[in-house]
Amino acid sequence: KISAAEKKYILIDAPTLFESHVDDFCNYIVCVMADENLRSQRIAKRDNITDEMIKSRFSSQNKDEFYISRSDMVIYNNDNLESLKEEATKTVDKIKELFNG
Repeated sequence: KISAAEKKYILIDAPTLFESHVDDFCNYIVCVMADENLRSQRIAKRDNITDEMIKSRFSSQNKDEFYISRSDMVIYNNDNLESLKEEATKTVDKIKELFNG
């Protein structure tokens, strides 16, 4: 048996995790979601693209339920960065607890 100190946790940001079947190699999947309006605002600011381009991007993606139904846990990133960090820390602690028994 591997001790808790010997266990390795790997975090990957994988927008195509399911499509590429990398999820087959994952023990636990956490999905980070945000409200569509907020995502649109963030993308517009980050990528400097039009609303039409954002809508086109969204229409080519799977619906939220696709990701949610394939995940063990969902974090909603609808607030500020500090709140996201807080939720991520709680999630990491929960995962460690689950796997360290």
